[in-house]
Amino acid sequence: MVALLSSGAWAAEVAQVPTFGVAELVFKGPRLAGSDNPTTTVDLRIQFQHTDGKAAYTVAAFWDGDDVWRVRFCPTKEGRWTIVDVTANRSFTGPAKGDHVTATRSDLPGFWVQGRSAGGRWFQRANGRHDYLVGNTHYDFLFAPRGTEATRQTIEKDVSDNAEHFKKL
Repeated sequence: MVALLSSGAWAAEVAQVPTFGVAELVFKGPRLAGSDNPTTTVDLRIQFQHTDGKAAYTVAAFWDGDDVWRVRFCPTKEGRWTIVDVTANRSFTGPAKGDHVTATRSDLPGFWVQGRSAGGRWFQRANGRHDYLVGNTHYDFLFAPRGTEATRQTIEKDVSDNAEHFKKL
């Protein structure tokens, strides 16, 4: 592994975003040739840990052309998220171990998570909100077990038969 060089001598706040927002960190690294495959040639991973010491996530960087690599991190709780580990198989400059992202209070709903209902059957947002998704576009799922295919006619009939039951946006 190659050490990551910090862009500054002191630990710094590298981003401030709302909880469940996206912090994008930019790194400068190797310039790849046209024949290189960035997903197999370069590996850059950043580990973030919340100040509570419990929540930690490792995020892989992606190549954004030339010598630019990006990490997009979505903090799941309010507070300070410190970069506690940086692993790379090449040399990079950018945010370094000790730098941090600050997550501020937010009304964003968060990720979809398994609900707290009996058996964990229902999904909800991380903030506890239940969004009900209603749709009727799973035709292959419905028709394939019967050995038939959804056709334009069967889909149009289904829509016309059920249109009155759904609020249209």
